[in-house]
Amino acid sequence: MSHGATFEERVFFFLLANGDPRLALQKFAWLVYKRAKAGDWEFFDHLAKQRRKRRGRPRPAESLSLVVLSGWMHVFFWLMTNQDRALFIGRRSGVSLNLNYDDPPGAIKKCSQQLGLLGWGNFRSTYAEPPLSYKPHAGNRDWFYVSDSWSEILAPPG
Repeated sequence: MSHGATFEERVFFFLLANGDPRLALQKFAWLVYKRAKAGDWEFFDHLAKQRRKRRGRPRPAESLSLVVLSGWMHVFFWLMTNQDRALFIGRRSGVSLNLNYDDPPGAIKKCSQQLGLLGWGNFRSTYAEPPLSYKPHAGNRDWFYVSDSWSEILAPPG
């Protein structure tokens, strides 16, 4: 891709190479459509190369890096604290944080730093509190709370 890969393209190809290819295609169908409509053959050539790399490889279990990277965009992890991210991942993903890590929030923080991801906590001088809070409840019902200082942006009145 001579034009340089966008952030979304890098995430897509990472998921394609290291995760479930069907899930990557489902999550990024809009990107594939956009590239097809633009006639970007280099994008599809790169996609074919990634597919050839995968042949014969057993599907790995979801890694913490993959879950964090995917959740950064699709679940708005960047708006939460590490504690809330760890709670969400522990409840809603295939990664068992409590069994694999002594300090799940610390593992999330380390992982996001290694991936070079920025969240609201990188701008504490501007934002005093996290925009979203995650509150797990019994069963399949979970809640996300929007802080008062962010409610106008994230949840404008109806």
